[in-house]
Amino acid sequence: MKRITLTLSMILGVLFWGHAQTTITGQVKDADGVALTGATVLENNTGRGTITDLDGNFSLDVAGLPTTLTVSYTGFQ
Repeated sequence: MKRITLTLSMILGVLFWGHAQTTITGQVKDADGVALTGATVLENNTGRGTITDLDGNFSLDVAGLPTTLTVSYTGFQ
């Protein structure tokens, strides 16, 4: 029984390891090139998201590529 448990754990570990995440980094700016602080960056159809820092930079772990991001900021359309 101990051997079966260990083997099953190893198989599950390999399966989860194969679904590694990818990190996307970037900067959000307006049309004039001004960085947007506090913009929301979301990966579509997932619960993953983040907010830009003081310089408009963000880093987001996504399930894989390709993916689609949605950026929103109060006062912009």
